[in-house]
Amino acid sequence: MTSVRVELPPRGTFFHLALSTGLLLLQSYSDPGAQPSIDSRSMTLHLPSDSIVASSVRDLVDDLRKGVFGLRPSLKADAQRLKVLANFFSLKQINVKRIDAEGVLMAYADYLDELAKQQRLISELSSALGRFMDGYPVDARICNVPMLNKLMPEFMEGVRTIGGIGFGSVPSRLGFSRMRVGPHSTCIGLIGLWSSLIAIQRRERQRLEYYIFPDLFLQLRYGGVRARDVTDQHKIIVGGLRGCTPSNIAAQALFVSLQAAASPHRLTGYRSAVIGQGARRSDLYEQDLPLDIENLRCFADELVLLEQSAKRRTHRRLQNLLRAALSEPRGRDEREERLSRQLHNAGIRIAQLIFMALTHSIGTEQLAYEAARLMYAHTDVEFERWARQRGALLEPSDLPLIVRAIESCLKRLP
Repeated sequence: MTSVRVELPPRGTFFHLALSTGLLLLQSYSDPGAQPSIDSRSMTLHLPSDSIVASSVRDLVDDLRKGVFGLRPSLKADAQRLKVLANFFSLKQINVKRIDAEGVLMAYADYLDELAKQQRLISELSSALGRFMDGYPVDARICNVPMLNKLMPEFMEGVRTIGGIGFGSVPSRLGFSRMRVGPHSTCIGLIGLWSSLIAIQRRERQRLEYYIFPDLFLQLRYGGVRARDVTDQHKIIVGGLRGCTPSNIAAQALFVSLQAAASPHRLTGYRSAVIGQGARRSDLYEQDLPLDIENLRCFADELVLLEQSAKRRTHRRLQNLLRAALSEPRGRDEREERLSRQLHNAGIRIAQLIFMALTHSIGTEQLAYEAARLMYAHTDVEFERWARQRGALLEPSDLPLIVRAIESCLKRLP
């Protein structure tokens, strides 16, 4: 077993989220029981052998292609930059079938196979990612890959300046052009991207990409957490939101809290980001939004505990309702679209009511009254049947559990 210390990009950057997630997955597939450690500047992996790491990365790329994690990100705006990497692989007698995420990562897996045969995979990885200064200069010496728009979208906004990375107050576009990366930092970052993309929304000439990343600084900070546990829960979170366009942050944060509370590992700490993808560039619309809100986490934990004693499935119905809130209303005809929109709107409103009750903005009596009106007290049989078929109808016996969970949290939280 070899310990590899990776110096990470600054915490709070998109590159940090993507690269640290990719590294965590590399660790999990190489040795699921290993316990990686992280601090504000670095992450330490424990890798068993060159051959195991190489085969593990191939398995990981295969799982990404099969849709085990997130959606495949578009790299059209980075096609010219990726050609540099493709030419490097070609010089190593490795064929890149397509200049996209799948083609590049399959070639990267072939490259790691070659390194493993020469017994220098782990040593090259350790050297390439061991120092971060204006990027990864040692990795760039292997192949100087221009920084991808998709991995550092915040630096393409053209109005920001960055400090603390080595650029001081240099304008962001110039800082971006000076970032030096190579095959390992680029491809492991792409793995993190692909595993965390939950939804794509097209708007005229642009498309929006929605990501959810594990905040590994929060999840690993106390130690004793296995890489497999983080990966398994990441699959659950991403899988639950896959295909949703999370336009309501309260509903999204509550959904993530419920999923984490019901998972075997109950790890907390997730971050969301939204990227606007144009023809030639990527822009960061929202970055590093925390989905780990203490009030919602407390509520989710209490609800799961209460429903276990009451033998109910309230959290599952609430999750399904929130998923409807986070999905675009659609149907095969006007009637189905109307019912879908009614369920969508009810889910958003109930998420808001729970959030307001947990922040003392409204009382639990008002929450129960309004939620009952939205679900069954002032709705028709057709809507109730529609919602119940989708496992998203909160029954009269569910609301008391929700109220009790909120009241229990209010007693514990300041």
